[in-house]
Amino acid sequence: MNIVQSMLDKWVEHDETSTALIWEGENEEIRTYDFKELHEWVNRTANGLKK
Repeated sequence: MNIVQSMLDKWVEHDETSTALIWEGENEEIRTYDFKELHEWVNRTANGLKK
């Protein structure tokens, strides 16, 4: 988790609005996440694992 968090910290500093992840569901649903959204999600998940 620390590796992902470190990588996202660097990308968020440079370009937080670029697409970081494109998720495609089995029902053809497509979601995109930018680096800022992904960074926030990773931080929430990491904090949840600490508890």
